[in-house]
Amino acid sequence: MHRQVAGLVTMDGGARSASVARKAYTDAAFTPGRTFARIVEELSQCGYAVSWRVVSAKEWLPQQRERVYLVGFRRDLGIEMRWDGVRGGKPSSALRDVLETPRSEAAAACELSEAQWQQLRGQLASFKRWPGAPPCSLSDRAVDLCAKAPTLTSSYRHVSNYTSRYVCEELDGSLRDGGQRRPRFLSPHFLDTS
Repeated sequence: MHRQVAGLVTMDGGARSASVARKAYTDAAFTPGRTFARIVEELSQCGYAVSWRVVSAKEWLPQQRERVYLVGFRRDLGIEMRWDGVRGGKPSSALRDVLETPRSEAAAACELSEAQWQQLRGQLASFKRWPGAPPCSLSDRAVDLCAKAPTLTSSYRHVSNYTSRYVCEELDGSLRDGGQRRPRFLSPHFLDTS
């Protein structure tokens, strides 16, 4: 078994079906690119019966995180991978259901520093999505507590990363808008759903 980012499937000329976008995770939803096709072919030539699926963590966690899973069994064993039980069926909770309390140590530790807040404010004032567009607002960069969390990249905690999203409203409705409290990053706690 091997797990990798879903982009591996479409690398080098592959595609995701536009009609299913990010909602269906079957082989039919993807056209493998040359790189992925070569990986599957090489494993097959080594005597493995290979199957794969793109699976999203949203079935189990409050996060949209797609990964491709390749499973290969030796052909002589006659084992076939059954993917029908992989999906959870009902999507998991939203970010709001697992976010820590507003006054927790984890929330306080993830608050933007004054320097980060100044940098973000400068970014918001200068960044425009297209020529002539109004500047971005803090709400454009806020996480939606009723949705899944974005996939966090290694540069997530860098304010200079334009894809970073911030907690700007807490569970109790209190705002983190730079008034009494600055916005904060998501804490590592929100992934711990135990």
